[in-house]
Amino acid sequence: MKKKRIIIISAVTVVIAVIIVVAMKYRKNHRQIINNNKLDNVWVTQFYKFETDDLLDEKHDMEGTYEGKSEYILKIKCTRDTKFDYQTCTEYGQVEKIFKGDGELKEGDNIVMDRSGYHLFTEESGVTGGIDAVSTGFVNFMKPGREYLVFVKEKIESELYDYDVYTIEGFTIAPILCYEDIDNVIVPKKRSDHAVSYELVKDNEVFMETEELEKEYYDFKYRIISKFDEEYRQSHN
Repeated sequence: MKKKRIIIISAVTVVIAVIIVVAMKYRKNHRQIINNNKLDNVWVTQFYKFETDDLLDEKHDMEGTYEGKSEYILKIKCTRDTKFDYQTCTEYGQVEKIFKGDGELKEGDNIVMDRSGYHLFTEESGVTGGIDAVSTGFVNFMKPGREYLVFVKEKIESELYDYDVYTIEGFTIAPILCYEDIDNVIVPKKRSDHAVSYELVKDNEVFMETEELEKEYYDFKYRIISKFDEEYRQSHN
C-alpha cells in the first residue's frame, strides 16, 4: 500500500513538473513574440458578418449590456503605451469624465486597466492552426494622447498589486470606444478564420473586414458615446 502511494505521488509530481515546463515554455514564447516582433508577426481576427447575429445593430442594445456589467463608465485619456505580460494586457489612462461610478474614482485620477478579453495564442498551443494569434475584441490597443469611452467592470482586490487595478470585461466587441475617428486599413478576407497580419492593421482603431462593417461600427460607436456624453452628442449633431 505504501509502495503504491509512493508511485502515485511520484506520478503526480512528474505531471506537475511537465505542466510547469510547458507553461514556462509558452510564457517564454509569448515574451519573445512581444519583445522581438512587437506583435507585427502576430495575426489578428477582423470583425466579420456573423451568419446568425449582427452585434452592431441597435436592436442588440450592446450599450445596455456594457453598462449592466460595468461598475464604471469613464472618459479616459491614454497616458502610455500598452504593457504586455504573460496573457495579460494592461492599459494606462487618466480619468477625464465619470458617467458611472461609486465615488471612489475622481476626475484627474490615473487608472490602470487590465483587458480580460486579451489573449495571445502561440503557434505551439495548437489553438490557432499553426500561427501566433492575438484576440483583442476587434478593437486595437489604446494609443497615448487619444481619448476613449471605457466600460470598466470592477476594481480588482488583490495582494499581487501595490496599486489599484481595474478590469475591462472581455465582450465579443471590446467596450473601448475612441472619441477620434481613425483611418482603418481594410484587408479583404484571405483566410477562413478571417485573420490578418497585425503589422498591416496596427495603426487601426478597429479591425473590420469590409468598409460596410466599418461604417456600421462608427454608427455603433457614435450611438454609444452620445448616450453617455452630452458634450460629444452636441458636437456631432
